[in-house]
Amino acid sequence: MIYGRHGLSALERGDEAVVEVADFTLEGRAMRGVRQAHNRVRRAGYRVRVHRHEDIPEPETARLVADADRLRDGATERGFSKALGRLGSPDDGRCVTVECHDAHGELRALLGFVPWGSKGLSLDLMRRDGHIDNAAWCSSW
Repeated sequence: MIYGRHGLSALERGDEAVVEVADFTLEGRAMRGVRQAHNRVRRAGYRVRVHRHEDIPEPETARLVADADRLRDGATERGFSKALGRLGSPDDGRCVTVECHDAHGELRALLGFVPWGSKGLSLDLMRRDGHIDNAAWCSSW
């Protein structure tokens, strides 16, 4: 890497993943557990909705901000250090929100992503209802 040539090195700070969406598959033995969780969540009726902030009407943005606050686990965000620190700002139109709704249409989890590079996204916000099954949280995305 170019950093190494200049005397810099990487410091690991948690788990990171880069997913090449075009190549991703749930097929194969290594993905068996993920595939089973995905199918369980799908059968339970969970659905995902993805949209850029600039495409969300103002009243819906206000609802998302309120929902994100409701899904926060306590007054202070803990264990997640990449937060942009805001949701719904007009300056963040290219950000992406992913909502996970249960079979009754109730919002159960919310992810936020900020643009990264020319085509990428980086995780910014991660909230969920503490009462949902971990498989629903992880595999509904």
